[in-house]
Amino acid sequence: MQYKPETKNMVTMNPAYILTIPKELSLTENYEIQRTRKILLIILGVCLALSVVGTISAISESKLEGDIGVPRRSSQGGHSFISMLYCSFGIIVTYQYSQNGLRVLVCLGIIMLVIMGIAATIILCLAIGAVAFLNYTDNNEKQAMIVGVSFGAFIFLLTYAVDFILTVIIVKFAFKLTRLIDGNKHLTNQRV
Repeated sequence: MQYKPETKNMVTMNPAYILTIPKELSLTENYEIQRTRKILLIILGVCLALSVVGTISAISESKLEGDIGVPRRSSQGGHSFISMLYCSFGIIVTYQYSQNGLRVLVCLGIIMLVIMGIAATIILCLAIGAVAFLNYTDNNEKQAMIVGVSFGAFIFLLTYAVDFILTVIIVKFAFKLTRLIDGNKHLTNQRV
């Protein structure tokens, strides 16, 4: 007796339908990570350039005022220097795909946003008080000084508003990049 295989009970399998776990994409091959990283690097680069210009401007301004004999300390220099450090740190951790560094960047950004919000609220209250005081004074010199201070406060708040918006965008993209990197590490898509 010879064994003869029956063809009606045979099953053929196509290897394309076998469950496979694909190899995880590297961070440089993932399009979404690269796009988010580029956007974040561009925004951080622009903010870094503006911070460097602001720091140089504050240093030269304080030096000129020191030459005149009127020593004046400005918070602009400190704010620009802190923004320069923040943006430099952000560029480094974004370039290196450092997930923990991006988390620190997000936390620092949130702290900066809270501090900027408090400072803007105080400046706004002082500006409103100065304008209200302007209505009750008859002295022209005081009125001119209060108008100048109010205009300076308006410019200061406008600058802080732009900085606030850019910091919100940086925090948003840094958080998104952190999530994408984390998701790429734990990729377990299965094809059926």
